[in-house]
Amino acid sequence: RKKVELELLEAESKFRSLVEKSMVGVYIIQKNKITYSNPRQQQIFGYGEEEYVSDFLHLIVEEDRQKVLVNIQDSLQGNMRSNRYSVKGRHKEGHIIDLDVFGTGTMFQGEPAVIGTLVDITESRKLLVQTQQSEEALKISNERFELVTKATNEAIMDWNIEKNIIWGNESYQKLFIEEENAPFDFNIFLSKLHPDDVANVKELFMRAVAENESSIEAVFRFKNLHTNYLILEVNAYLLFNEGRVYRVLGAIRDITEERNYQERIELAKSLSDNIIN
Repeated sequence: RKKVELELLEAESKFRSLVEKSMVGVYIIQKNKITYSNPRQQQIFGYGEEEYVSDFLHLIVEEDRQKVLVNIQDSLQGNMRSNRYSVKGRHKEGHIIDLDVFGTGTMFQGEPAVIGTLVDITESRKLLVQTQQSEEALKISNERFELVTKATNEAIMDWNIEKNIIWGNESYQKLFIEEENAPFDFNIFLSKLHPDDVANVKELFMRAVAENESSIEAVFRFKNLHTNYLILEVNAYLLFNEGRVYRVLGAIRDITEERNYQERIELAKSLSDNIIN
């Protein structure tokens, strides 16, 4: 008998040593009362050891109490030996906390009992909601960006500098890409610039990076599919992270016809002035 008593004491000592240092709340419910709760459970609800609460329904918001009662009864009656569910609890200070509850029906000291764990998931639930909201906002933003790139006649580019990959909308593809799905990066872009414009474009970009400038405006000549040079106007925006540029977004407009028209006007004016003089 003494050997059994010693074994029981040892088992209880191990149980308390493990449970009372646990990072999750542990409880035992018998006869609709909490007969044991570890320090972590009391901490979750904001109560100290001297404020032990035996009425578990007092710790649950009213709209979730029936759910808790049904789950406890199912466990006690053997309808569901183990179950897991989420409920909202009420902290001692009055604010609502989100709880992940696990319970198992068993016998304890000769009486039916539910033993289980509680985990405070309030912060993780907030993070989940924030993540979902961010994902939804990102989805909307991407949809808007896609609509804008389709609605404009300008060539829109998105240059991932770290991977040296340039994405472009349909107008960009028509302007720069010779073959469908052909690779296109900054080095290829430079190779198609007019030789007299390469140094200027490089200088503009390097100066913007060195001085952390957020935008670049430039006009340059670019060889198209028929080896003729187009005159292009670009407005680019640089994105920095800890002083390093990692992405460039830009809008490019073909102003070849405008420049040619302007040159014809200026030529006609010059000829007219010469005739008058």
